Amino acid sequence: MTENEFREEWQLARDDYRAVISYRDDALFSEFLPRGYTMTTLSSVAPEHYFRALLIKCNLGMFITLLDDFADNPELRNKALLEKLYRIPFDDEFIDLSCCTEPEKNICALALKIRGNMKTHIRQLSGFMNFYDIFKFDFEEIMRANQYSELMTDRSDIVNPEECRHYGAYNMGMVLAGMIDLMSTPELRDPLGVLRHVFLLGQRYSRLCNLNTTLDREKSENDNTNEFVVLAQYEGTTIEEQQHRANEEMAVIIDRIRRFEIQQFDAARYVLGLENLCALHIAMTGKI
Repeated sequence: MTENEFREEWQLARDDYRAVISYRDDALFSEFLPRGYTMTTLSSVAPEHYFRALLIKCNLGMFITLLDDFADNPELRNKALLEKLYRIPFDDEFIDLSCCTEPEKNICALALKIRGNMKTHIRQLSGFMNFYDIFKFDFEEIMRANQYSELMTDRSDIVNPEECRHYGAYNMGMVLAGMIDLMSTPELRDPLGVLRHVFLLGQRYSRLCNLNTTLDREKSENDNTNEFVVLAQYEGTTIEEQQHRANEEMAVIIDRIRRFEIQQFDAARYVLGLENLCALHIAMTGKI
């Protein structure tokens, strides 16, 4: 896939999304997702797979966005619809649309199209079959993260630091993005567990950036799932204190990633990509 082919297909995907969902700023899809995933693409990705992998990751980010809005925005909350959307990645044949409204049917059709776009391209990556079982596991973790947001919306008494930190981070999709890059890489040079450890740290770092950037928007939408808000209530601190702790944690994460001795990809470049992604979050505050 060439860069022009990527741009054309991604424009079509955005057009499909905007035809069904109009309340998200298009800059999220036209700028943030492609730029963010470009910044954090592993240096080991084969050139012939680069733009195909980028397109898959952008579609992943679009799918996560679609799920997220129906879980934690009170005005859009739709549990029945989400139960259908959760089935789409792997068992869409069991979805019953007979009781859906027309807008709900359109949303399900959009989700199926996004899934179809990912499916078409991911099967062309040389390492797809080697990591399919892990791909499925990581995608299910993203679903589980969204389900946890649902529970937080419906039952504030479920909130605790460990689950917030674990499930919330999967909303970023960074581990799965890393695995898509590995599917696009000629050979594995380091233990997979070590590489996934790095991805998990990068995912947590990205989540902390995102929490800072989306805090005001989520408060304006009465979305009470932001980790800074719920942990301030849980621990009896202020949101500002939670943000201060997050900044300290981010510095520790970067230091930890730098200490890894890996051959698979350029870790220093990955760290720079994470830092640039954080700067992108800040620059696009109010649009994502």
